[in-house]
Amino acid sequence: MQQQTPRGAFRAALASTALTLSALALTLAPGAAPAFELRLSAEGSAYAALEPALQASAAATFEHHVYIRERGGLSHTLDFVAFGRYADGAEAVRKHADLREFSYIRATRNSELRFGMARAFWGVTEAVHIVDILNQDDALEDIDGEDKLGQPLLAGSYRLGPGRLGAVVLPRFRPREFGPGFRALSPFPIAAEQARYEDPRARKHVDYALRWTQRLGDLDLGLSWFEGTGREPVLQPCARAGSGRPGTSDTQANCDLGQAFAPPQTTPLEDAAIDLFALLGLGPSREELEQDFIEAAQADVVLIPHYDQIRQLGLEAQWLQGNAAWKFEGRLREQRGERQLAFAAGLEYSLGTFVNDLLDIGLLVEYLYDDRPANTYLTLFDDDIFIGTRILGNDVAGTQLLGGVIVDRDSRDLFWSLEASRRLGGSTRLVFETRGLEPRGGSATGQLLNDIDQARLAWELYF
Repeated sequence: MQQQTPRGAFRAALASTALTLSALALTLAPGAAPAFELRLSAEGSAYAALEPALQASAAATFEHHVYIRERGGLSHTLDFVAFGRYADGAEAVRKHADLREFSYIRATRNSELRFGMARAFWGVTEAVHIVDILNQDDALEDIDGEDKLGQPLLAGSYRLGPGRLGAVVLPRFRPREFGPGFRALSPFPIAAEQARYEDPRARKHVDYALRWTQRLGDLDLGLSWFEGTGREPVLQPCARAGSGRPGTSDTQANCDLGQAFAPPQTTPLEDAAIDLFALLGLGPSREELEQDFIEAAQADVVLIPHYDQIRQLGLEAQWLQGNAAWKFEGRLREQRGERQLAFAAGLEYSLGTFVNDLLDIGLLVEYLYDDRPANTYLTLFDDDIFIGTRILGNDVAGTQLLGGVIVDRDSRDLFWSLEASRRLGGSTRLVFETRGLEPRGGSATGQLLNDIDQARLAWELYF
């Protein structure tokens, strides 16, 4: 069977869903509220680690929402969100399509039932999202974890006294793809198509989650539990398939590096012969042979994502006190027989309005902690401080700016980012994003992120 291209899959999804929605529209009850939106985006990106540095791409997002409210508080909602991106050149890896949402929601005053493809966000902090676990990152779009793939699920919630208890069943796992941002950071190629799983059911493993939310005055609480396949893979170095290394084949890599890259054994007589030929200038020295062996081995290394089974207990809290919003996210995770702790804590403080009430300025401060070893996991911010600002324009153009810097407390490395947007007229918007790193202490994280500098400018058109 011929594999369908991303553009073909995107068009097929649009056509199929358009027929479904058209059929639904014919049966809408009085009071139904349909809503359509088509968003097109032309984008230019600049990467410090890619050649050529300037890249261009285009994206489209189509949304359709149908809401029907009946008597007695019963409501029905159909959500549909499809996304597609076309890119060429060094950014061609970003070319993909995704059904972000295609779900039905039945809600009453005390309960809600949802099934289909959907996105759900958990968390309150700004710099990192510690407890957000249901959806896989769309890392083809960006490395910041803000863009998410649609997730097949069955979810229900019920109001119990002062709070709400929810349960989610996730019948199929979606692996992560890696865009140019991730690939610029990686010292070796990433073979996402060869992903491995701790559970033999792989992508068919059924995950589940529970979540309790409650408001106590000015305090919002969320307590969650997740058990299943972790969304964040461990990138495991392996000898690539087809390399001819021991334990590999044309289709199978070997992640036993000791077996795959065992150095050749020589006898004392062979060592003496090598030294003699090197002394006479008739051959390479043992040091040169070792260097050649290392370079050849590095050329045969790929990073293969490995998805572990995890258990995670998460806690979210946000306390509103005057102009301040105190925030906390924390998780206790069990993975590979180890218990891991990560949390983010801080506040967002409104400084008030400035420039004749045209700008609303807020201050963001958070402390980030993660005790996972950086040599095994994608742990970037393990003992860091985030300081940033959020500026909202009280204008018709909806001007927004969010910027900040994350400081590593040990190395003093600075990771900075800036996001800004502003509407141009009634149906267009200009978006600018940039991020980079200023290494100061020679840390391993600083060396890894040294080529992360990038900028993005997008022009969006709404219909």
